[in-house]
Amino acid sequence: MKKIMSVLAIILIVVFIIVIINKNKKEDVQTEQIKEEKYVDVLQDGTKLNTSEALNKARNINGLKFENIQLTNRNGQTVLLADVTNTTSNTSEMLLFDVIILDENGNELGKVAGILAPLKAGEKTQFNSSMTVDYSNAYDFKIIKK
Repeated sequence: MKKIMSVLAIILIVVFIIVIINKNKKEDVQTEQIKEEKYVDVLQDGTKLNTSEALNKARNINGLKFENIQLTNRNGQTVLLADVTNTTSNTSEMLLFDVIILDENGNELGKVAGILAPLKAGEKTQFNSSMTVDYSNAYDFKIIKK
């Protein structure tokens, strides 16, 4: 009887140690995931919303003002939206460009082509570009005219 109690005590101690080790590993993984997604808020529906101030700041490309910028990812689809206003006194030409997604160090994470139809002076439209890679945690982006 004493042997059985000793064996059970040893088994309980081993199980307890395994549970503690697994709990710590799980917490480490969760902490790493949070670090990896420094610029992401997850909305109630599971959409990842980019919160980087650098990415969300307005920018002007050839007289076209990009503002109200939003980068999201849902169901494997990353979408970059922006309001674009022609701030010049002339109709803009059709604009072909590359959107280059950047990390905190300015390294390129990816690139996607973009196009904007001509806009009359003062006219506003919405730019929409999508990618099948999750760039929701990007720090910034730049636009390069082709």
